[in-house]
Amino acid sequence: MCLIVGSFERPGRHAGEVEGLIGALGLGSVARLVGSCADMPAALMLAHVVVVPSNGAAEPLARVGVQAQAMGKPVILTDVGGLGEMLMRAATGWLVAPDDPAALADALELALAMPDEVRARLAARARRFVDRNFSLEQTGEATMRVYRELLEGREPDAAGIA
Repeated sequence: MCLIVGSFERPGRHAGEVEGLIGALGLGSVARLVGSCADMPAALMLAHVVVVPSNGAAEPLARVGVQAQAMGKPVILTDVGGLGEMLMRAATGWLVAPDDPAALADALELALAMPDEVRARLAARARRFVDRNFSLEQTGEATMRVYRELLEGREPDAAGIA
């Protein structure tokens, strides 16, 4: 089952197009556009793979990819904004170009065909990656580095922002 979760404006144009495609392709029994989710951790726990497609602003979506990896889920992210920094390519997930449905389909096929032992190794690696790079302590230290650099009149470097 593919659940498409997000805050779509119903009956917005995009949501209508997606629902129309689901119907036209006869995917109603395996794909659903569900809109907002009140219990995202539960939705992520049930997922076999978490896809975060975007062809625009990535900032609101970055958290979902990190949260999914913290729960040991493989992710497929689009290469917009800083989303590429939110995963270990080919180790915790896949990064695909925006507006490239063939690459997205290939990544989905790889993720869904993963043997259980490979999925278990990916899950452990993803949790370590998130713990090392996105823990409260790590992000707090990175934020303080940026503030120090700004207060000293220097431009923040990439390490201070990451």
